[in-house]
Amino acid sequence: MEGQPLEQMKYDVRYACRVMLVTIAIMYAMEFLLCELLAQFYWTDHPMASLDEVLGYLNASGRLMILAEGTAAAVACLLLTRKRSLRMFCEKREASFSRMFVFFFCLLGMQVLVSLIIVVMEFALNAGGFSLNGALDAASTIELTPSMLAYSVLLAPVFEELIFRGAFLHYLAPYGKRFAIVFSALLFGLMHGNIVQLPVAFFLGILLGYIAIEYSLQAAMVLHSLCNVFVTAQSLLLQYDSVVSAGLLDLLVYVGLGVLSAVTLKNRTAILQYAREQRGMPGSVRAVLTSASFWLLAVVTLIFTFRSVGLL
Repeated sequence: MEGQPLEQMKYDVRYACRVMLVTIAIMYAMEFLLCELLAQFYWTDHPMASLDEVLGYLNASGRLMILAEGTAAAVACLLLTRKRSLRMFCEKREASFSRMFVFFFCLLGMQVLVSLIIVVMEFALNAGGFSLNGALDAASTIELTPSMLAYSVLLAPVFEELIFRGAFLHYLAPYGKRFAIVFSALLFGLMHGNIVQLPVAFFLGILLGYIAIEYSLQAAMVLHSLCNVFVTAQSLLLQYDSVVSAGLLDLLVYVGLGVLSAVTLKNRTAILQYAREQRGMPGSVRAVLTSASFWLLAVVTLIFTFRSVGLL
C-alpha cells in the first residue's frame, strides 16, 4: 500500500505537465489562427496597408491575447477538474486590507531582488556576446490600445491565476502545499517563454501561490492585477519620458523591499516552520525529475526562453 500514493503522485505530476503542454499548444495555435483572421479583416478594411502596418495592428490588439489565453485557461481548468474536484474559490483565511497592503509591497520588493538576478544574467550573457535587451524590450513594451490595457491589467491576471494558482496549484496540493506552490510557480515562469520574465514570474508565483492556498484565489487575482497596473504605469511613464513620475514609482519598489525585508525578518521562524510542516510527500522532487513529460515541457518552454536572447 505504501507505494500507491507515490505512484498516484507520479501520475498526477505527469498529467499536470501534459496539461501544461496542451495549454501552451492551444495558446500558440489560437494566436496563430487569430493573427491570420485579424490580418484578413484588417486588409479587407485597409487594402493598401503594408505588412508592417498589419503587424503593428496585431501587436497592439489585446483581443488576440484575450481570446487565446482565455481559451487556454478554460481548457486547463476543464482538464484538471475532470480528474479531481478542485475547491479553487474557497476562502481559507480573511485577506484583510492591511494584509493585502503588506502583500502588495512584498511583491514590489521582490522585483528589486529579481533585478539583481537579471543583472547577473546580463553579465554572463555579455561574456558570450549576447544581451537581454531584446527580452527586456519584449517584456516591458506596453501598447496603449484599450483592449491591450484591459488584457494587461485585468484579464491576464485573472486567466493566469486561474491556470496556475487555481487549477495547477490545487490539483497538486494533496502532495504538499510547499511542493504545489513551488511547482506551479515553476510552470508559471516557464510558460512566459522570456528569459527576463522567467525569474520574475517564478518568485512572484511563490508568494502568489502562498496567498492563493492560505487565503483565497480571489486575493491572488487582485494582487496580481495591482502588480500589473504598477508595472504598466512604470512602462508607460518611461515611454512618454515622464522620468520624474517613473522615479517616484521606483521609490515605491524600494519601499516594498524594506517591507519585504521587515516581514521576512520578523516572521523568519514562522516561515521556516511553515516550509517544514508543508513539505508534503517524500519523493515529490524525484517524481518531477524522473517524469519524461516534465522534461519535454522544460525543453519546449526553454526553446522559447533561449530564443528571447538569440541563443537559438
